[in-house]
Amino acid sequence: MTKSWASKEEVRRIEALIARRRASVTIKAEQVANWFVQLNRTSRKLVGVPSAKSVNSLVRILNALREQTLVSGPQNPRSDRTLEFLRSLQEAFADLRKGLPFFIELLRRNEITNSTMIDRLCELQAAIERSLPYIGEPMMWPQPWHTQASSLVEPIERALKSAGRKTVSRTKPDGPLITVLCHAMQAIDGIDRTPEAVASMLKRRRKRGGKSS
Repeated sequence: MTKSWASKEEVRRIEALIARRRASVTIKAEQVANWFVQLNRTSRKLVGVPSAKSVNSLVRILNALREQTLVSGPQNPRSDRTLEFLRSLQEAFADLRKGLPFFIELLRRNEITNSTMIDRLCELQAAIERSLPYIGEPMMWPQPWHTQASSLVEPIERALKSAGRKTVSRTKPDGPLITVLCHAMQAIDGIDRTPEAVASMLKRRRKRGGKSS
């Protein structure tokens, strides 16, 4: 008979520890409401407090995402930043591969253009093609936090509108939606992300027809 790896007492202790951990990180309605209250300290357009219904709805979503993160484990911030940089590099390479041939052809048609310039641009084009296997095409799959953040856009927008904001920008780094979204993501996985990084992600998803559009 194979011996169990843990006794029933140990299993109960582990389950109790997990339960205490989950309870200690449960996101509360008061915490979420405070994110919106803080907006009035930095915004010229003072508004009211979001409705209890919109806050409670947002809290349920946040805790579901938090639970998901506890099960799957937090993301590595360094890996997160590395992937962001790689994505930006891939997109820059893609733009150059698309635009350089056209630009070089225009220069060739211009008899005044220095031939050395064209030669250097051709060298750049060749170097990009040689580097492509190591850089790769732009990644089309989202990182987990991208999906989580995008799913929070509409609930946060509804809460802001229930507080009296008539229009809400979804991609303005210093706007109220991005500010609250940064608080929300930090509460979910403990990672501080800059408003610029969050706004840039939402812009890319909107451009590609993602959920946040």
